[in-house]
Amino acid sequence: MENNLLVRILRDAAPGLMKASGGGAWPWVHVELSALERTIKLVCERAGVKAPCALVGRDTGQEIELTYMLRCADGVVYGVRTQLSRNAPRVPSLAAQWPALEYHERELTELLGIAFEGAAQGRFLLPEEWVGQPLRKDYVYPENYKGVEHRRTPLRKEHQRP
Repeated sequence: MENNLLVRILRDAAPGLMKASGGGAWPWVHVELSALERTIKLVCERAGVKAPCALVGRDTGQEIELTYMLRCADGVVYGVRTQLSRNAPRVPSLAAQWPALEYHERELTELLGIAFEGAAQGRFLLPEEWVGQPLRKDYVYPENYKGVEHRRTPLRKEHQRP
């Protein structure tokens, strides 16, 4: 018997919706972007989730991975994961249904360049004049910002200045 509540819910209620799953500290399922909102609503209804507790983004180098973290009634935090194009990462905003997601969405917009369609606009963390998304693997750090030098050795080859 599958012990991942998320997998059981999706297998029973929506066969074919899930692309992959994994275990570990935070069990997760991977779904297509087109099924993301439907999957999150389904899990919230069936597993006693009032709202996603976090939204996490990551640049893998090939795509942007987006994971909605859901704390279920069994106390376990589950992830619903999808992939976005690195060239134009877009996803519908879920902040209208779960207002706490607004801050997570705005943070990921600034730091990874994800466009949340229908979300609030404007800067949240970074100054208005900031250029680029600092959590992208191809981000080139500025040599200085407002007169403060930033000349550390790049952590990765792709961070080298041209």
